[in-house]
Amino acid sequence: MTRVRLTRKLDRGGAVRYITRVRRNLLGDRSKTAFWFSRVDVLQVWIARLREAGGIARSTLRVSRLSAARRWGADGKPKREFIRARALTVAGLVILAGLCACRQPQKIGRTVVLISMDTTRPDHMSVYGYPRPTTPSLLKLAKDGIVFDQAIAVHTNTCPSHASMLTGVYPPTHGSLCNGVRVSSSIPTMAEDLAGNGFVTAAFVSGVTLKAAHCGLDRGFSLYDDDFEGFARGARATLNRTAGWLWRRKPKEDIFLFFHLYDPHFEYNPPRKFSSFALKGQAPDPIKVDALRKRIAGGEHSSEIDRSLDEWIRRYDGEIAYADWAVGQLLHTLKELRRYQGALILMVSDHGETLAERPWVFDHGTRVSEEQIRIAMIMKLPDQASAGRRISEPVSHIDILPTVFAQLGLPENSSPVGIDLHRFLDNTPPEDRMLFTMARRVPKRMTDFDFKVPQPGQPGNPTSQIIAVRSGRYKLVDYGFMSPKNLLVLYDLKKDPHEKQEVLWDPETPVSPQTELHSAMEEWWEKSWRPETASDTAIPEETARTLRSLGYIE
Repeated sequence: MTRVRLTRKLDRGGAVRYITRVRRNLLGDRSKTAFWFSRVDVLQVWIARLREAGGIARSTLRVSRLSAARRWGADGKPKREFIRARALTVAGLVILAGLCACRQPQKIGRTVVLISMDTTRPDHMSVYGYPRPTTPSLLKLAKDGIVFDQAIAVHTNTCPSHASMLTGVYPPTHGSLCNGVRVSSSIPTMAEDLAGNGFVTAAFVSGVTLKAAHCGLDRGFSLYDDDFEGFARGARATLNRTAGWLWRRKPKEDIFLFFHLYDPHFEYNPPRKFSSFALKGQAPDPIKVDALRKRIAGGEHSSEIDRSLDEWIRRYDGEIAYADWAVGQLLHTLKELRRYQGALILMVSDHGETLAERPWVFDHGTRVSEEQIRIAMIMKLPDQASAGRRISEPVSHIDILPTVFAQLGLPENSSPVGIDLHRFLDNTPPEDRMLFTMARRVPKRMTDFDFKVPQPGQPGNPTSQIIAVRSGRYKLVDYGFMSPKNLLVLYDLKKDPHEKQEVLWDPETPVSPQTELHSAMEEWWEKSWRPETASDTAIPEETARTLRSLGYIE
């Protein structure tokens, strides 16, 4: 194929539109410019490879290397001479990529991607039927994959739930019972196992509770990017760093990527593009959340409160839409790198969020109610196997690790208690399961009960926890776990999905949901709890100050 014909083919395929998009972004705000500059810098790595492969003329490969002083104008925008040089670089590289592709396709390594959207309720995602179009990107992923309609979190705190994703065991085993308590170093992680099997591993996290110093989940990752100031960084910043890392990977490398987005977490403040999401008219200034909680707990009902709740929920939906946009951009990058088709992609949320269901609104971490423990989970298998399926059986965070290893055909170095999710695809799902979940016990956030919740022990200690077991239509909750008197409450989720009414039961009845589930809870704790993995439950003072400011500890 001649160079002229190739150029025309690339033009028809969108090369000109791509270059135009590059130039438009370079002329935009500085955060976008930084991304595109870094992307072009990454593409320059390919110049040497393409030069060796194709013997292309040096004039085609000319790249401007202006100094930093000459890149930016007095107005804070990049100078046009630099923009032109960069755009020409991209144009040359697009053509070179096409020439390289004409020779012979490169082998693409195995790709495993774990995407976590923090604090995301499935019932506020359009992929789960929510009327607002909050997750168009995940709708596309769902068409290529499998949606789990009844996924359950192991904990309603961020660090314990992510630790279970990456270890395949419950919090009592890996040792992190709340944010700020690190995972035991004796428990192997998925990243360690995959790195030992030749995978290049990287994690990009966006919230302070997943910083390595606070959580200890960096083991096994050759890059654990938690380099940001404050409580969190936005989706765009995390995406830019992640895309840069992906573009630097050699096609033949096996990679494991952990991509975490924090945006749906309170306080809800979506970017301008999403701030008017699904809004008609001018948004009211809502009542501050602390004041809302006091007024609702005091029994007040008013149109002002209703409007404020609606506005906060609208902002929450906007944050989900922003995170979904970032996921879509990540998936687009995988497609550009020809890694999407053969990738195993797992998208999951770490826990949900109480919105307006309880007096302590816009909160998580302190309840095991359905709005906090129900999570999203979508799995795309290589070559889109079983695409479009929906699974109604209950699954959990602990099922992620055994699924990844089963898909890759790798031995597990740990002993996960979860199951391989492939089991659900051959129409012979496993028998009914009992799934366990936990939360911190904070009595002042549960004043809506007609009983007094006992004060907790130290954070990270079992005496600080609420424990629940969920099986079929029933859920049993122990609100006073390891306190002088257990407070067992049974809910019938079929009759009472919002958990407003306790099921009356007779403790003398030998076989009842209460008796059966309580026995299962005690047996589970005895098997799961490892005091040696949680020997250091003290939270460092600096970490405690950070978590206290976020409301994670009192």
